[in-house]
Amino acid sequence: MPLKKFTLKSQVVTNLFLGGSAPRSTEEGETGVIELRPPSFRGALRYWLRALLGGVYGDSPAGRALVAQQEALVFGSTENESGGAGSVGLRIGNANITKTTFHRDQIGTNYLLWSMAAFGNALPRYYIEADSTFDLILSLRPGQPEQSLRLAVAALWLLTNLGGVGSRSRRTAGSFSPLETVSYDGLSFNMPGTTLQEISDYLQQGLKTIRGWVGAPAISFSAFSEFDILHPQSCRIWILGIWDKAKEAVEEIGATFRASRSYTNPDHDRVLAWLSSGVAIPTVTRSIYGLPIPYQYSRGGPAAIIQGVHFLPDDDNKEFDRRSSPLWLKVVRTESGYVGIATLFKSRFLPSRAMLYAKDVKRSSAEPGAINPPADYRLIEDWIKDNWDAQEVIYA
Repeated sequence: MPLKKFTLKSQVVTNLFLGGSAPRSTEEGETGVIELRPPSFRGALRYWLRALLGGVYGDSPAGRALVAQQEALVFGSTENESGGAGSVGLRIGNANITKTTFHRDQIGTNYLLWSMAAFGNALPRYYIEADSTFDLILSLRPGQPEQSLRLAVAALWLLTNLGGVGSRSRRTAGSFSPLETVSYDGLSFNMPGTTLQEISDYLQQGLKTIRGWVGAPAISFSAFSEFDILHPQSCRIWILGIWDKAKEAVEEIGATFRASRSYTNPDHDRVLAWLSSGVAIPTVTRSIYGLPIPYQYSRGGPAAIIQGVHFLPDDDNKEFDRRSSPLWLKVVRTESGYVGIATLFKSRFLPSRAMLYAKDVKRSSAEPGAINPPADYRLIEDWIKDNWDAQEVIYA
């Protein structure tokens, strides 16, 4: 009998920062309002479904058209002409949550979640605490093909094992894991956790299964994919380690991440020269982690915000205030502990003809010109290699 519904009884693993009518605390001390809203989860599922489909169909115009078609079939479309509900509905039930405000604590955790704490005139963000529970329910609408539910479940498997929901989800926040043993059509949602190899085998088999569910040959792939796609050529996955507690995993990952990014050359000295006197430099290497990057040198040194600018043929240049990090850092609850996972999407960092530039430059004697974005993702790959005895997940 065809399956019509899939329920994942879930438990929050790391701080879950979602929106609501009052996501930050108030001066009057009122209780914040944050909600487990289906749109937050649906948006995350769309991202992971797009990555899965793109990893099979490719990122050529024909491949992107197939991705868009399948995504609209499963989760609906917002296009004016073809907009409508998708084949799969999503709702949240049996929520039992506790919430509190985020305050600075340990160095590594602070580094990963810094914008959730109080700063400037902003008060701290509320978050849903670890061990809160909820049901995430995917249901197939009447008359729709079971393949749509299968693809939605595949996206949920990726979200559960590699991604997260809400603010700072690429920096370990918003992780949740199955509360009970559950599977769908042979795909297990329960990660084993005694060795890195065992976890690697679990992820490898799961990736093989869901890529097989898409059931189509690759069309073509760019050297740097046009969007984040789950293909060995464009996406690398590592298991960083296993910890006894989720907080320990977040802290060590954050502390190691912070140490590798702070005051390092060649960026420290190059950017200083670029902002101080307009000296041309090859790139800002650490921008590969995402944009914008604020720079503030001490002792009266220069300050600026590094972001992107797109030089269009008609000279109507377009600024890029933000470029999401290509690196997802994740903590998953396993059968015997908590595992840290890093997923790197090696997609095109900025559009063609786009460059880096310095905005709001202070204390500069010359206007810094635009410079090239990083040419590769070596800095992130070296962070994995130099700091972790990581197990890479090899999949095809």
